[in-house]
Amino acid sequence: MLKIKSSSWMKSRYYKLNEDCWTVQYNSKKILKSARSQMFSIDDIKELRPGHQTEGMKRYATEILTDRCFTIIFKGTRENLDLVAFDANEAWHWIHGLAKLKQRLQNEQQRAAGPASI
Repeated sequence: MLKIKSSSWMKSRYYKLNEDCWTVQYNSKKILKSARSQMFSIDDIKELRPGHQTEGMKRYATEILTDRCFTIIFKGTRENLDLVAFDANEAWHWIHGLAKLKQRLQNEQQRAAGPASI
């Protein structure tokens, strides 16, 4: 996929769901050209927005087909992750897959908390 930060900064990144099904890992090359693996948890995701629904996508990805674009909104102060899939099918799989995992995690957290006390 392409990670977008500006109209001139669009970098190819390889994202994969780890075997634990709760973390997504990706590789980034920094200035020193040393590859650095980074990750985020499904629990870090606040919202998934398909298409051009964020300021970054509206500003920097208008020429890219909407069905290839999506944004991961994180909880807290972490920056949004604007991504462009190589095709609409790949984008659909990521959006719906991450949404299902997020819902599953929320269900497990609610079950673990038990019934609310009155």
